[in-house]
Amino acid sequence: MVFTSAGAEFMAMFLAGSQDIPKYLGLGTGSGYVNSGNNVLVTEAFTGDRISYTTRDHLTTPRFVTWVFDKSAPALSGLQITEFGVFHTSGVSTGSLFNREGFPAITFDGGQELQIEISFEAFV
Repeated sequence: MVFTSAGAEFMAMFLAGSQDIPKYLGLGTGSGYVNSGNNVLVTEAFTGDRISYTTRDHLTTPRFVTWVFDKSAPALSGLQITEFGVFHTSGVSTGSLFNREGFPAITFDGGQELQIEISFEAFV
């Protein structure tokens, strides 16, 4: 997983207590080289809102922040995703990309649900 330049800025804001922290997951169907300069997904899959996290834990393990995102089977039916990323805004094509991950296509047939768990560790 690539931690973007915007991600590093968000981590600093998070550690400083900012409310402008990553809360939403975007799913995409695009492909392309993943690097720290990415600020959007190549092709975001939904035209509505992004997926809000279902849980966020930053207290259990020192220096770790974990987000869990869930999406139901009906909403994913027929979708072939190849990328995802975490944003601080819910609207598609808005906000800054915190991280981005690209992978071989996963096609959903309406029977699978999606859960993505992302953890970051702040090194000392």
